[in-house]
Amino acid sequence: MNRLHRYVWIVLGVPLTLLAFIGGANLLFMTRLNELLTIDEAAAIWRGGNTLFNALTIADPRPKVISELNPDIIVLGSSRSFHMRDYAFTRSFFSLGGGLRHSGIVDPAMFEQQRQFLREMAHPKYLFLFLDYWWFMEGPSSAPSAAGSVATKEAIPGRTLIDPGASAHLFKALTLPTTLLKTSTLEPRRYLDVLAGREGGDHGGLKRIGYGAVISNTGFGSDGSYYYLWLRNTDFPGRNCNHLGDIAAKQLLPHGAYRPGQKISSTNVGAVQDMIRHLERDGTKVIPILPPIAPSIIAHYDLDPRYQYIHEWRATMKSAIPGVWDFHDPRTFGSGECEFIDDIHGGDVTYLRILELIGEQDPSIRPILQMDRISELIRDFQGRQFVTSHGLGALLPPLPPRVEAAEPVAATPEPERNTASPPPATDTQDRHSLLMSERHAANADFLARMPDYEQRVYQRVQNIKNREITMIRLTTALVVVIVSFAVLLLWQVRRLDQAAGSRSDDPRPSLKDIEADLANVRRLLKHTGAGLGKSSRPG
Repeated sequence: MNRLHRYVWIVLGVPLTLLAFIGGANLLFMTRLNELLTIDEAAAIWRGGNTLFNALTIADPRPKVISELNPDIIVLGSSRSFHMRDYAFTRSFFSLGGGLRHSGIVDPAMFEQQRQFLREMAHPKYLFLFLDYWWFMEGPSSAPSAAGSVATKEAIPGRTLIDPGASAHLFKALTLPTTLLKTSTLEPRRYLDVLAGREGGDHGGLKRIGYGAVISNTGFGSDGSYYYLWLRNTDFPGRNCNHLGDIAAKQLLPHGAYRPGQKISSTNVGAVQDMIRHLERDGTKVIPILPPIAPSIIAHYDLDPRYQYIHEWRATMKSAIPGVWDFHDPRTFGSGECEFIDDIHGGDVTYLRILELIGEQDPSIRPILQMDRISELIRDFQGRQFVTSHGLGALLPPLPPRVEAAEPVAATPEPERNTASPPPATDTQDRHSLLMSERHAANADFLARMPDYEQRVYQRVQNIKNREITMIRLTTALVVVIVSFAVLLLWQVRRLDQAAGSRSDDPRPSLKDIEADLANVRRLLKHTGAGLGKSSRPG
């Protein structure tokens, strides 16, 4: 029986020990990423400053932070409002960029929900409201199924990829790293680096909270704006930039930025009018802004009559919303292709140019802007995406020396490569291919990190969530099977043990029986001997 017991413990102990080891490693991994913090703990660290937040299992702390801060200036929009930073303002500032996360057809109730949220969380004196043109389009009959989860993304509050319920939080931490490794989202080398302490939430002069903050070096800064710190490795002067890409492929995406032939929704226009009217009635000055798209996309759309609806939308917004700032075309305020992160997202300098123009033309807004600093940063970082002298960029290594454009040399057969503008339409296909290859080489990992962009990014996030749910189910089923097998096996062992015990001879009862038999024999012999003695006497 000892051998059988040892076999049972080996069969059960080895896989359970392996599961415990993997779970312990995953917990250590998530602990080093600060993914096990509660939302209150994350908010407390956030308030300390120099924070980069991008977690998978912790809800967005910004609503909690903003309710305590109650800033004078708030930014609200999609990811196209990410690059409004606190260092450009003279008064308390906080960004809710990404709070309006829709990239497909939207429900007009979204605007009222955001107004209610602002009324409950804060009472800003100024609201910079960024409005994407695809929010104001009618959805095709197939919009819900075509857009899928893209069009139904939940806005703040509660931004999180995974529901962080109390007990679920720990269970997610146990299983999520394994899912990320299985889907090749996380490289084994990075996993081991975090376990070994070579990477983690406290490295590099920033307090990084969450998987994305540590692994991808992206996330929300202390002012609520979003940072792509990895731009520090690619944002070099003198590079060629063209974000047009494969526009035909983009048109097949559910993202509204690329969909041709759309029609303006008067319902959605009316909804944002009501939102602005109620906010201003409550004492908030709203600065509505139509954010820009890259010059190369603008040039392409201008030549395609299917995008004429964008011009109609711009005219509609100017008519419906007095005081709206139309920065849709960056060529009108001097922002070039290299100041854009991709085709629909301008970088830091693009948004500094927007603020500079607003401050120059609106005396009521000028006092809340750091006009001298804004102008200085535009001069120092023109043609670039990322300001590294202020904000979280100031905590990174020094910027490389600026490479000035060299004078063209007649004897040099190579084409000039120092312009920040998109290539002219007369360029050859070879030059276009060269530019595209350079762009892809410089931004090889951009699409995997950019939220609210290509469909495959959404699909990756959705796949992680789906596989996480599947893994939870499989893990639960596996645990049930193992426990059931263990119970059945132990029950069978106990049965065999009892059966063997019932068949075995107990030595102590056998001796008693023998002693009793011997006593009976002795008594019988005694009586028999007595009888024989009597019969042998003479009469």
